[in-house]
Amino acid sequence: RQLLPSLAPAGLSPARLAPTARQLGRARAAIDDAVAALLARAVALFPAGYARLEPDAFAAASREVSLRALARCLMTVGGGVYTPRLDRLERLHAALCGPAAPARTLAGCRMLRHRGAVILCREAAQVTEERAISAGGRLRWDGRFLISIGRGGDIRAQARRAETGLLLRRLGPDGWAQIVAAARWLRGNPIPPPVRPTLPALWRDGRVLAVPHLGYRDPEASAGLPPVRIDHAPAHPLANARFTVA
Repeated sequence: RQLLPSLAPAGLSPARLAPTARQLGRARAAIDDAVAALLARAVALFPAGYARLEPDAFAAASREVSLRALARCLMTVGGGVYTPRLDRLERLHAALCGPAAPARTLAGCRMLRHRGAVILCREAAQVTEERAISAGGRLRWDGRFLISIGRGGDIRAQARRAETGLLLRRLGPDGWAQIVAAARWLRGNPIPPPVRPTLPALWRDGRVLAVPHLGYRDPEASAGLPPVRIDHAPAHPLANARFTVA
């Protein structure tokens, strides 16, 4: 806007620029629609915060659409707010669409093969956030999950005592070893092993009290712990609302 007066002598008046802006808007809407369609058929997103990708669908789509779709996946799974650098994104895209699809990392995510499929999950080493949490509280953790405990005013005194010292952090390999020793049935959980260490868990005094995604609660240490709700709600959802042009 500040440059418009100096651009007018060159013929770049608002009246001349408006049709160009509308044309660019229509192009963006078309690309966004194509990206959303590719994501719908090529990506399965799971509540535990990981995604399963269909490499053939990404390879068959136009390169611009495919790259944008992959960037959306990285931001959704990684909880980031910025699009990855193009050169790194292109290398990951080449690996995804190549014959081997080797394990790669980018934007806090890890891409690897698991049981014949390609999954994209959070890179465990990048999950470092630790937060104190109390009953009635609600917070966003790791840029990916909205977590709340109990119902605020409905929490009983017993529950308030049980919440003391609660810490929200990743399960990690040590937490997984701890809970699987207490509940061997967890080994059969359908959440892939590379995802499990990245899951949010409630800890107290070095002991895992609950891992909602795995359906685990310590029968002794979690006594009186209010219900825990976890929603996968990254800052950037997999597909945006449709871009429109007036």
